[in-house]
Amino acid sequence: MNNKLRKLLTHYQQERDKLQLLIDSCVEEGEYKLAQRYSKGLVQLNQKLQTLHNLADPLHDEKQRHTAVIARIKAILPAEAGAEHAFDKAFLQEQEGKLAQLQEMPASRMPHSGQSHVQETLNKLFEKRIESFTLLFGAAAGFSCSMKMVRKTVLVTIPDMRRLRNDYLVEKSQVRQLLGLGFRFFDSRDKLVAFLPCFTSEDTAAIKLLLVKICFDVFYFRQFEGQAQIKYVEPRPEA
Repeated sequence: MNNKLRKLLTHYQQERDKLQLLIDSCVEEGEYKLAQRYSKGLVQLNQKLQTLHNLADPLHDEKQRHTAVIARIKAILPAEAGAEHAFDKAFLQEQEGKLAQLQEMPASRMPHSGQSHVQETLNKLFEKRIESFTLLFGAAAGFSCSMKMVRKTVLVTIPDMRRLRNDYLVEKSQVRQLLGLGFRFFDSRDKLVAFLPCFTSEDTAAIKLLLVKICFDVFYFRQFEGQAQIKYVEPRPEA
């Protein structure tokens, strides 16, 4: 784990502990509305921590699942478990064995292949080799955003918001976060659109940052793992 990642983890863990103390204090004093407000912030902090832990160790989630299962089994097993608990004891040993195997595996990192597909596609959009493209985050849920260049502005559009909200694929708190990133409602609140100026190729960094915040701050990036697609139509060269 590099120093920057370690510092970020330490910072957010300290912030989480402070927030938990505030929540406990509010509950003791009967300030339940304030405690609820702090709890929403705690959820976001825990998501950031989960993301950072996964960046440090891609096996983090799997290890946590086994750890939680082991804790639940130990909680229900009596101190001196007899034959009637043979199944639970065998399952506990199995889970402990799997966790031990995971802990022995070195933390692997995704190889960096230079320029990303998103950057390549943004370059094509900026150079007007394509008119627009769609980044499909979750193929199963149909969650996507489209990019379109209009003069010197890139329109970032998230469609089908009513369906996504009705199907509980996007929560109210996530909508608030998207609005905080600069998105605005259009088409009777069925679309979220952000307008980003794009005068030079360097301005594409702001677009990439927005996409990163959507994946890592608003949502949990593991939701989209193995599902992301980029779709666009490249015009045929004139004969």
